Amino acid sequence: QYEKHAIKMTMQCQSKAETREKSTQMTPPPPSLPPMTTTATDKDSQHKEQKKSPLREDKYVQTTTRESLSSETVPSTSSFSLLDANTIIEQLKKELSTKNDEVLQFTKENEFLEESIKTVQQENINLKLEVDRKKKKKKRCKQSVEDEKIYISHLCKHMDQMSKEQLVDKKNAQQYLRMYEECNEKLKFLLQQQTQSTSQQIANLQKFLVGSETQCSEWKHKYQQCHNQLVQHRNEQALYQRQVDQYFQDYKVQIEHFRTLMQENLRHYNQSLASIQHENELLKTEHANLLHELGSTQTSHLDNHASLLI
Repeated sequence: QYEKHAIKMTMQCQSKAETREKSTQMTPPPPSLPPMTTTATDKDSQHKEQKKSPLREDKYVQTTTRESLSSETVPSTSSFSLLDANTIIEQLKKELSTKNDEVLQFTKENEFLEESIKTVQQENINLKLEVDRKKKKKKRCKQSVEDEKIYISHLCKHMDQMSKEQLVDKKNAQQYLRMYEECNEKLKFLLQQQTQSTSQQIANLQKFLVGSETQCSEWKHKYQQCHNQLVQHRNEQALYQRQVDQYFQDYKVQIEHFRTLMQENLRHYNQSLASIQHENELLKTEHANLLHELGSTQTSHLDNHASLLI
């Protein structure tokens, strides 16, 4: 916001300087006056104006510089940082240089005005000599003299105003110098604080670096231990995997052997079962035969017993 405000102030100063240059350029030169008789009052007024003109020109330069400086407002110096102080100081230096250039320009313009006033005075003398020769053009000469007086009075008023403005500009320049000194003092104080803070930060960073290096070495040692443990664990895992694979292969061989044994046992079991079934059938037939024989013997025995009883 301060930069925007400063830019606006510089633009206003430039516009004021341009308007002043235009006003100085637009001021009409003194009209060529016809000859007329000179009077004592005119000579006294011209002599007084010649004495006052250089003082008014100096005052005009001072007032213009002060006005251009007073048009720019500076914010409170309590709420800006170190970089803002540097920028403000640089801007103040630039503004002082520009105001000095404007003062030189106004001095040149005042010299030009003095020369023009001298030429006007010389023309007035010539005109007064011509007035003695040409009395017929007295009315026109009077009118031109009145116009010239009005023009000179306006110039005097303008010079007085410029002298007042120059006094105001001097006061503003003194204020700016005081502010510049205050800014320098604050800048020195801020630089001291910054150097102290930076030295303290550097010491803290050195301590932090030492601690971080020790911690890093400890972490490296721990990492090496973990890496060794991981390598050992991987080796043990590979050995265990080999043992498991070997055991699995042995187990497959045992299963195949057991499978062949079970097949042989099943074949023997089937053979023995078939032989047992055949033997059972034979026993059944024998049992049936024995039962038939027993029945026949019983019947015969019963018949014999019955016959005996009879």
